[in-house]
Amino acid sequence: DSLRYLAADEGADPIYLNRLLVDADFVLPIVAGRPLDASCNHDLTGVFPPFADSGSRLRHREQNVAKSEDAQNDAPYLPETSWLLGVHIMTCVTASSSGHVSEVISGTPEAVRKKLTPLGRTPDDFPPRASLVIASLDGDEQQQTWCNAARAISAASRYLQPGGTIVLWSAIDQPPHGEMLALRHNVGTDVVQPSDDFPLWDASPDTARAFGRIAAEHRLLIHSSLGQEVIESMGYGSLASTEELARLSESFDDCGVL
Repeated sequence: DSLRYLAADEGADPIYLNRLLVDADFVLPIVAGRPLDASCNHDLTGVFPPFADSGSRLRHREQNVAKSEDAQNDAPYLPETSWLLGVHIMTCVTASSSGHVSEVISGTPEAVRKKLTPLGRTPDDFPPRASLVIASLDGDEQQQTWCNAARAISAASRYLQPGGTIVLWSAIDQPPHGEMLALRHNVGTDVVQPSDDFPLWDASPDTARAFGRIAAEHRLLIHSSLGQEVIESMGYGSLASTEELARLSESFDDCGVL
């Protein structure tokens, strides 16, 4: 009841969106602007896939996995869904180094993407990559999620030397689930075949994929509100206190804090 049919995709499969967006006379996306968003092949407006039906989101995920496995496929994402919805203008809010509003940009998605591109990381903007990067996951209980943790370690990896160590400092108290739980038990998960247009949606595969990619290239240690045995059973090191973090940092010549 919360969805409305928008159109069919290239494979003739239906795309449904939140019906408030489809029924609206005018849609103006307001998004947080990050330099990485400009270089990623996704819908900058944030409309698709977050506001789409589960079937469309699953197909979108499968397409992204296929593209990532094809090293020669660097075709940019075409924001077909936003165009069909009639979204031709958006507003983007960038943050300052202190976390406050820095700039408000309005224009077409293409113009906003071009504006964000120069904000990307350059060698003169940041110190050299460090051998140890501590990523602190700020925010209240609502922000302490495995999904946000994956974003934090992915961001930390961009400022880390090859083979370096990442410390994720968080207050996560929810045990892993879905494919994150499969990581814990070192087993695969059964793929549930959809029985209709709206299969159950599980965001854990994207999170698990990010953790797996980072852990394959770097050493990962995690502080959380979970027991040490839970973190270690996932294959990661565990830090229980700031004292342990201090002792760890003494073995590195340099350290970055994110």
